[in-house]
Amino acid sequence: MSNNLFWTINFPGLSNNIPFKVLLNFIQLCVEKAAVLCYTLIGKSSSRLDYKSKNAILTLMRKIIGLRKKALTLVELMLVSSILLVAILALWQVYIASLGLVIQAKEKNIAVDDSRDVLEKIRCTAFAAITANFPNGADVPAATIGGFLLRDERIQVTYPNGINADPLQINIVITWTGQDKRAYGETFRTLRSRGL
Repeated sequence: MSNNLFWTINFPGLSNNIPFKVLLNFIQLCVEKAAVLCYTLIGKSSSRLDYKSKNAILTLMRKIIGLRKKALTLVELMLVSSILLVAILALWQVYIASLGLVIQAKEKNIAVDDSRDVLEKIRCTAFAAITANFPNGADVPAATIGGFLLRDERIQVTYPNGINADPLQINIVITWTGQDKRAYGETFRTLRSRGL
């Protein structure tokens, strides 16, 4: 037969054929039992072999019979748990720090958008009406940009070189309180001239 699971071997003096797979299993079992026996004998006798030879043979026997620890001791379990806990806590701290940075970036983007809205309103206003519509140092009303989204948000327009200067230097100062209860602020500058 061509299938090797059903190969048979004839032994002289035996009337029955033995399947090849069964014979291999029997040989493997015998080798494993012999290895266990050698392992226990060599493990107990220390006078006949030197340490290196004994250790090499024991390692080989462990590999042959596959002796491995089947369970963890309590000390090993506690050590692994503490290492895992330290790793998780470190990752948690990184996550919390990055979450704070994401919130700060979002708040800053909102502040920049609000400042751009005020800048666009100023650019769309006639030059003569800029200082009347946006008084020096006064807060810009929330309705000018469609409402404030940040906590304690304030936008002020100032004119560092005076309200009658040409070109008119315009500073837009935005301040707000972040979710971390710290005060933040940004300043944006632009110039307007009578001819533009």
